[in-house]
Amino acid sequence: VWSSPVQLVGVDIEGNERTKGWVIRRAARPVYAARTTGRLLQELETTKQRLQALGIFEGVEIFVDTFDEPSSQQAIDEPERLVLRISVTEKGCITLNTGADVNAENSEGSAHASYGLRNYFGAAERIDLRTSMGTASSNNFTLDCHQPTVFDTDVDLRCSGAEWLPGGTMCPRAATALPK
Repeated sequence: VWSSPVQLVGVDIEGNERTKGWVIRRAARPVYAARTTGRLLQELETTKQRLQALGIFEGVEIFVDTFDEPSSQQAIDEPERLVLRISVTEKGCITLNTGADVNAENSEGSAHASYGLRNYFGAAERIDLRTSMGTASSNNFTLDCHQPTVFDTDVDLRCSGAEWLPGGTMCPRAATALPK
């Protein structure tokens, strides 16, 4: 059974109200290369992990179904034609966090807030805006952006804005593009 020949002929997606279909299909690409049942099962698990790692879904379910062609007869040595059915439940796209703390060393209090957009444009991107205001000397502001795929490549783009330090000094942050 593990070595039975298979061929993936399509992907059906449901539950993606915001997420673009190409984001999900891209995660499923390795499944198309599977030529045996055993390899298909391995790639299905990898696909599920890749979708969950995007951080935009509460749930991911993957099912495999046969591809029905009423007029065709399958030969014994011909691969079984399959359709991948992916069902996702998306997380909310807006996050808001607030808080306050006191530094025991210098007795400075600070308040902080963050506002985030997750998958707002449907491409699994994240944008986070954080600010912190201290009572004495520590104030900062940070803008972070993350795009898990850039131009349909396996490049993960992360960039951060500037951070304002005490006295109005601006400290630029970094941008990185990492191959996966």
